[in-house]
Amino acid sequence: RQHEKYLDIIIANACGLEGLKLISVPIVFVSHLRSIMLIYLISLPYTYMSTWGWFTIPIVAVIAFFYYGVEGAAEEVEEPFEKGRANDLPLDKYCENILRNTRQLVKRHNMRND
Repeated sequence: RQHEKYLDIIIANACGLEGLKLISVPIVFVSHLRSIMLIYLISLPYTYMSTWGWFTIPIVAVIAFFYYGVEGAAEEVEEPFEKGRANDLPLDKYCENILRNTRQLVKRHNMRND
């Protein structure tokens, strides 16, 4: 009985990983966010020039660096299992590990019932 509970958990986790693989953010959403970010960064110097003076240039450059850094990180996280990317996660190895563990649990369960 307890093994069946663990098998259900493993199967649910495997389905969750497969679901993550199939989900992607729509390109319209991504392009819209990038456009808003670009407009915001372009408007920053005009907004704060009277307050910051010549310091506006390096401050806006640092802000733009941080925003584009977060955008780059979000792009990497968007599709964590895509093969060939710099930070891809090995989904095949995860699935093989889950399959191996499931087979071991089934084997133990069958040995106890025999």
